[in-house]
Amino acid sequence: MRKEKYAEKYPPIIAIDFDGTISKYTFGKFNILFYMAGPNGVEIDKDWVEVIKKLHQTGAELILYTCREGFYLERALSVLKVNGILECFGSINSNTEKQLKRYNAKWQPTKPIADFYIDDLGGLGSDRNDLLNQLIEIYLTDTYLNKEDTDGK
Repeated sequence: MRKEKYAEKYPPIIAIDFDGTISKYTFGKFNILFYMAGPNGVEIDKDWVEVIKKLHQTGAELILYTCREGFYLERALSVLKVNGILECFGSINSNTEKQLKRYNAKWQPTKPIADFYIDDLGGLGSDRNDLLNQLIEIYLTDTYLNKEDTDGK
């Protein structure tokens, strides 16, 4: 029997904010611009788009973590769809079904469980590229992807 890879058994769970992180706009400050621009006019950070795609391809569980709801959430989702990354997210503002099964959860916590929460208001600031590089180094390298599960379970 083949040994299961650690990354397959324990994929990273990463909750990513939309406003000011994936999108270069922040919701409160630019909501009128966002409303007027539509999904094709919103400036998206293309580096984040590429990292999101790569994380998804390696099996990371991604959660879109945003305060948006209703019309504004739908607008954000259309931006993600236009940029080809909506399907990378396993859930929106909640845990994925896969997570709930893994933890045998009988209820949906109000805060998604994640290994990382990436949010511009959480100190992302000017260190955006540093964080991107850290995510790549941690989760997109052969060291992590090919590590064997050694706990024997």
